[in-house]
Amino acid sequence: MDDVCIGCSRCMVAFNRREGESSRHENGDAELVALLNCGDCPGATVVTRLAQIRLWNNPLAERVTKIHLG
Repeated sequence: MDDVCIGCSRCMVAFNRREGESSRHENGDAELVALLNCGDCPGATVVTRLAQIRLWNNPLAERVTKIHLG
């Protein structure tokens, strides 16, 4: 991902506009809280990174309820 994707522009614009795959959230029920990669094949760090998102958001009383993998 790091070599071919900047991880922000197209996906974030589509999310904010609720276009493409993000159209499922057209009623505004979703917020983007993080963009991350899996840590290269075979994705050995994805679980650790998702756990970090939960830990980092605990002081803010935010809960991640949906995760979209691409």
